[in-house]
Amino acid sequence: MNSEAHLMVNEPLQHIDPWAGFCTSIAIPFEIGDPWSALRRIEARGARPALAISLETPLELIPAGSFDVLVMAVVSGQAGSPFDHRAVDRAARLRERRCHEAIGVDGGVSPEQFKPLGLASVNWIVSGSSLFVADDVGTWISQCQRDVSR
Repeated sequence: MNSEAHLMVNEPLQHIDPWAGFCTSIAIPFEIGDPWSALRRIEARGARPALAISLETPLELIPAGSFDVLVMAVVSGQAGSPFDHRAVDRAARLRERRCHEAIGVDGGVSPEQFKPLGLASVNWIVSGSSLFVADDVGTWISQCQRDVSR
């Protein structure tokens, strides 16, 4: 089973070791002072590193690398915010560059976005609010698995 931690903090280095003990992937924000040290530490601790990027981060600033990219579709920390459709285009543009194995999207993801995200070749999604209020969690997950690539 895969498990992910998204460390939405300004200084993730001090939080990596405890999470690396049981998470297969750890995402940290690009917009911190030195994301590269944190990505190296995640990898050294045996977890897959991921770089979370905000909607305002220019994609040109994200280099090729042995880390995954998590495109934020909302402003971090604003649970329940609506999905910003710019995230679909950003994920597709990152996928076209073919320089990251996995591209994910986090924030406001609901079944209405599954097909567009699948067409953008998104590998994984992070969802909270939509999943927790779903009438049938099994149907929600089945639809996601059908529409979003793994």
